Amino acid sequence: MGVGIGIVAKYSRYHDIFRQSVGLAGYNIVIGFFSIAVGILGIVVIVRQHSGLSKIAALASFILGVLALVSIIVGLVLNSQAIGYIKSRLSYRMNSYIEDQTSINVIDDVQSKYQCCGENLWLDWARSQLGSLPTGGGSGVIVNPGV
Repeated sequence: MGVGIGIVAKYSRYHDIFRQSVGLAGYNIVIGFFSIAVGILGIVVIVRQHSGLSKIAALASFILGVLALVSIIVGLVLNSQAIGYIKSRLSYRMNSYIEDQTSINVIDDVQSKYQCCGENLWLDWARSQLGSLPTGGGSGVIVNPGV
């Protein structure tokens, strides 16, 4: 649960680049709270020796097991897709770098924090078609009034 909270707190500022990992971490936080409740219920059942609550505790434990299994499967699937997903989101943010303040903030933050320059290398900026993505109101043409 602590790891999930750390991931959400640290990587949610990068918006869509780490969205899948942040989503899974949030899911695991919910599972963590549910497991605490199941554990407390189990302790109450043992201490009070209440047979009616034991069926509820067993069902809750089964549900927790299913949720944990889903988390493991999703984690494995996301792990296999992570590199491609992050590259595609970085490429999108690089292409919209000139026109979108969120992209500017995200790319600048990623480059500063991780000391990297593009998807793989600084040469990725040569492939990037800066200003190629349509925005809400602009023409996509960059005008420099000082020239």
